[in-house]
Parts: sequence; structure tokens; C-alpha cells
Amino acid sequence: RVYDNGEYIAYIKYDDNGSVVFIDHFNHSRYRTKREEYDARGHLLKISYMDYEANKARQMLFYDEEGISYLSKWVNPETGSAIRVNHFKDGKLQKIFSNDVELKTSWLESVIEQQGDPIVVSDVRAIDPILLKLDGTKAKKIWRLHSNHVGAPCDPLGDFEKTV
Repeated sequence: RVYDNGEYIAYIKYDDNGSVVFIDHFNHSRYRTKREEYDARGHLLKISYMDYEANKARQMLFYDEEGISYLSKWVNPETGSAIRVNHFKDGKLQKIFSNDVELKTSWLESVIEQQGDPIVVSDVRAIDPILLKLDGTKAKKIWRLHSNHVGAPCDPLGDFEKTV
């Protein structure tokens, strides 16, 4: 904990090697105003500006290794969902997305354009919205389904237990 003349102004979290993981900053009323997150080499990765009442991120800025912001995300602090994502290049606004799915779909499409006859495989349900938005003429899309093999109607030990 960091104090300035008795006032609590910051909390610094260190990893096992003594590197800063994050710094939380507080205002005079002890509300967390922002969090700075760092990588193991000490580079600033992200700053989250907090909603005072919800104590959750309201705006997030993402930085490259030179300390230049390449992405800003406006977030609904109640749901954690992005409501606007701004992509920057060389300090200039390049594109605005209305949510994370649009951003991720755009990124995936840019990767696909560099490939010849791509196939995209998803085995995580969280990726479904991105694949649904992805233009099917640009890549083949495959969903890998998972199942619970130990619940009804399957009984993997049923016959074994009867014979033992």
C-alpha cells in the first residue's frame, strides 16, 4: 500500500520475481480511479479507468511495447460488455467497432485474407458469435461439439458395475 502524507493513494501488486503486476490508484475518497497493468518486463499493457460505484472498468486503453495506445474500449461497468472499441494506428483512429465480436471478427477476417483456402475450427462456445458473423465464402467453418459423457443417458460404468 502506498500513502502520501497519510492518504492512501495506491496499491501495488508484485509477482514472485518482484516485478510490478498492476498498480491501483485511488482518489481522496478511496475510490479506485484506475488500474495500470504491466508485463514481466515492466511494459505498460493496459490502463483501466474505473466506474466509482461499480468499481469495474468503464474505459480500457491497450498499449504496445513503445507505450502507444492501439485500442481503447468503452465498457458497460454493469455487464462488462464493450459498447465501443476504437482501433488506433500511429495515434490516428482507424476503425470503430460497436462490440468485441465485431473487433474479433474483423481481426480474424484480416488473418484469413492472408491464407490460401483457410479452415477455421472452433471448439469453444464463446467463439460461436464470431464464427457466425464470419463470411462463409472467405473460410470453411467447423464447429467441434462437446458432450457430457458421464451424465444421462450415458452410463460409462453401468455394465462394468453389474459384473463386479
